Amino acid sequence: MTEVKLYIYDISQGLAKSLSPMFLGKQIDGIWHTSIVVFGHEYFFGSDGIQFCLPSGTVLGEPLEVHNLGRTEMPKEVLDELLADLSRDRFHGSRYNLLRHNCNNFSDELAQFLTGQGIPARITGLPAEVLSTPFGAQLEQMLSSMQMQLTHTQGYHYSNSTAANSGPTTAGGGGAAGPGSGSGSGQVPQSQTQPQSQLPSPIKFANPPADFADDTGPDDVADSGEDAELCWLDALNEAEICADSSRRLTSLLRRTATSGDSSRPSPLAAPAAADRFVSTLEQLLARSDRQPAFAELAGRVAVNSASDLLAGGVSADRLANCARRLLASGGRAGLPEVGGALALNLLLLRPGNESLAFDLGCLLTDRLQAMAASGASEAAQLTLARALCAAARSADQLAPLAAIQGLSLDKLAGLCPHVARLNQAVVRAKAN
Repeated sequence: MTEVKLYIYDISQGLAKSLSPMFLGKQIDGIWHTSIVVFGHEYFFGSDGIQFCLPSGTVLGEPLEVHNLGRTEMPKEVLDELLADLSRDRFHGSRYNLLRHNCNNFSDELAQFLTGQGIPARITGLPAEVLSTPFGAQLEQMLSSMQMQLTHTQGYHYSNSTAANSGPTTAGGGGAAGPGSGSGSGQVPQSQTQPQSQLPSPIKFANPPADFADDTGPDDVADSGEDAELCWLDALNEAEICADSSRRLTSLLRRTATSGDSSRPSPLAAPAAADRFVSTLEQLLARSDRQPAFAELAGRVAVNSASDLLAGGVSADRLANCARRLLASGGRAGLPEVGGALALNLLLLRPGNESLAFDLGCLLTDRLQAMAASGASEAAQLTLARALCAAARSADQLAPLAAIQGLSLDKLAGLCPHVARLNQAVVRAKAN
């Protein structure tokens, strides 16, 4: 069963609460915009129709209130079909009306469909009560402007030509949200949401591990060509790592997190630097039991730089071996998550390597099962689930990977119930 939440926003931004006693003779707490959050997405209705994004991913930011509406047994596929149907008729964008047919009517109907109960009557009855007054008329222009901003939220729409299924989200918008959202992992979201037919987006880490001693600034190491081969990495191969090397490695992480900007070329694009870095990562992984924080930090750099490392002549098998060692590391909670992120990015960069996909897919399935049993964080499990989806490339290919580990598809989907492709595999298997 999946939790269903009601997100409540005040689109008057406090004006209704402060001015209503003067203009209405009574106080109202807000002019409400609502949405339904379920299956890892926030669903809402406006003049552009039914939309969805990562939770708190609209221009309104964080909700003023969050109500738990209960749980639903409804599969996500059924929800997708309903929303696609509603978007073509009753909740088409042309039907939107600020007073009579708005976001709250949509939230109420969707809540009843999912849980059997609607949203509070104080919300559904308020717009007509307030906006039909002279005070409401003064607010209406501002509210319409806010509604226009909502229609430009970075997300997806349900329409006749748009596939309704949605895939896993990324971190942070949080996001996205996405793996690592609210977990301290520092992942940079690559997109708000994506259709089910697409593969997961690559992951990048913006910050070092939460417990890593960090006294650097974002530009602690200059972007000049000085030390282009990154010879300072050699100091990380020593038993005792000096403070200067620690600062440089942290700065390297931050630089690789923004290396997509053409004005900041990746420091690991050159072959000599790429080879030296991977050699250092291998050394750190060999002694990860003694210096796990440095192994995790270097792993995060590898996640950010997988494309540059491959372009610099590092083989996919060599990077995959680093991902395997990270995934197999049990002494530090963050290492398997970083291994999953490295596996994900590598699989996206080498889509035609079937042996690599099968090998990593088996390991990811095994590690997902072990992490679920040990109570690992949901963010870490989600990262591995996304990598598994990239390894399988389609829902149908998940079945053999699960079977090798002695898992049913139901059990596999149960490890990460909010990853749409895992659940899609179960639906297809039962249909056959």
